[in-house]
Amino acid sequence: MLASKHQDIQPIVESMRTQEADKDKIQNDNFNLKLELDQLRKQMDRNNKRDSSASLQPENYYTFDGDGHRRDSQRSDIMTATEKADAIMVELTEAQVRYAQLWNQFSQLQQEYDHLSVKAKQTERDYEKLSMNFQQKADESLQRQNDSRSKLEILRKDLQAARDKVEAIKNVAEETKREKDEAIRRWEESQKKIDESHIRSDGLQMEKDVIQAALAEARSSLMEERTRAKKKDDALLRAEQLAKESRQLLQKEKALREEKDNLLSQKAAELEGALRKANDYLSDREAIKSTLRAEVQRTETWEDAKRIMEEGKRFIAAESRAYADLKKTIEEGKSKFSDRSEYNPSWREEVATHLNACAKMLSLLQAETLSRRLYVLKCGTPAGGSESKLAVS
Repeated sequence: MLASKHQDIQPIVESMRTQEADKDKIQNDNFNLKLELDQLRKQMDRNNKRDSSASLQPENYYTFDGDGHRRDSQRSDIMTATEKADAIMVELTEAQVRYAQLWNQFSQLQQEYDHLSVKAKQTERDYEKLSMNFQQKADESLQRQNDSRSKLEILRKDLQAARDKVEAIKNVAEETKREKDEAIRRWEESQKKIDESHIRSDGLQMEKDVIQAALAEARSSLMEERTRAKKKDDALLRAEQLAKESRQLLQKEKALREEKDNLLSQKAAELEGALRKANDYLSDREAIKSTLRAEVQRTETWEDAKRIMEEGKRFIAAESRAYADLKKTIEEGKSKFSDRSEYNPSWREEVATHLNACAKMLSLLQAETLSRRLYVLKCGTPAGGSESKLAVS
């Protein structure tokens, strides 16, 4: 808009400059005409004085041509000078009239130029106001983007916690299944012993009572195992519910990611719109265009790449520690329970404790790996090939 105003003013300025040159030329012509008129007046005064001094001398007053006719040379010169002076006065008058017209036209152009200058200043003030509004909108967009990032980080943590709970419940369910199978096996063995005792029960009433007592104990143990199995089934249902909640959290994470993409697209659109407006208001268009395009197409810097590499190194170190702790825990479990094959509730609790520790180590390892992959996906491939270095490490 400002450039179009300048283009409208340019012909007026050129016309004013041309009229100013014409005015200077007319002034010079007027000055030359005045000088020439003064010279003619002086010549007329000299001729008048000469006529008055030579009025008593007719031979000086009259001259004769080749045919002998008398010629009034001085009077004819005076008349010629008078006519020339009158013509110069007429030209001077016309030049003054033209000068007055040009001066009026120049005054009108000066007023129009002042009016356009006021409009140009108003346009500059409007542009400054628009720039302030654009900066405020850009700050608000950045704040919304930071808020969405914080929400996304919280949802990631909740999702990881839900996954840890699901893994723990799965481990408990597997342990319950193994205990149930062990109880069934023991009950079958007791049934076999009861059958064998029935074969040898002739005349052995005492052994029969012992077998019946063992059978009753086995049945009570089986009922307890069934009760525990029912509880474990409830735990499995809870695990399925947690898995459903985790899927919902994943959907929320996807929605937040789409919202983030929309915010980035909106910011890019606002920046592109501001770029088009700036091209209409500023004369130095290319510099502003390159600055705003650099802001739209900004990529990760080398500092961000170094930070991502440091994060990758920390993740790899955490994985190594988790592998070492897991291996150590498994070796302790093997050495501690390799020589105990009989069924004992206290030993079973110790085994479950060590297995839970192993599950936590595996969950920690999976969480570290997932966090690293999510971080790399979020940040993109930085300059300097940091992604390839992480993969090799």
